[in-house]
Amino acid sequence: MADKFKLIAITPETTIENEIESIIYIIDSGFDYVHIRKPHYNRDEMTSYLREIPQKYYPRIKINDHFELAQEFNIAGLHINRRNGNIPEGFNGKISKSCHSVDELSNIDIYEYVFLSPIYDSICKQGYTSRFTTAELQEAHKTGAINSKVIALGGMTASRICEIKDFGFGGAAFLGYLFESENDKRLKDKLKTIINSI
Repeated sequence: MADKFKLIAITPETTIENEIESIIYIIDSGFDYVHIRKPHYNRDEMTSYLREIPQKYYPRIKINDHFELAQEFNIAGLHINRRNGNIPEGFNGKISKSCHSVDELSNIDIYEYVFLSPIYDSICKQGYTSRFTTAELQEAHKTGAINSKVIALGGMTASRICEIKDFGFGGAAFLGYLFESENDKRLKDKLKTIINSI
């Protein structure tokens, strides 16, 4: 049986209006995880933020910072990146990682999944442009470097899901496309379109 195509959302760095409600909509719509990415938050700010999320959603939450809070809140797992590259000793939850080149996709067995980015020009990061050509992605799929553990990140929209599935990606991660929605209705419409696209 083929692996389920994963859907992941990543929060913006700065908190936006109705952000917790948006996280709840996203998870309720069928997304696998929401990554809380708040690099400028101190431990107390991150603690307060996590407390705003109803506990029943913790199994679908991963954090990119303040890893010591993972067990305190019993959340799904941690995301390793350039800022926070070490897995805390004794941590037994799920782990994911950011990758920015095909070469980094070797030795990814210990991770639940990894992000490869930016696949397309970023929606929310000015100047953060695609690092990969179509030919490079096709070759990486052919060699098995891009497989069901690799999640496409960067400029993702519902209309691009079909293409990244053809490239062999195991899922898609969304940031600006979701969190820069003009209102709740627009967010819900986008979520419905994403779900229908897989």
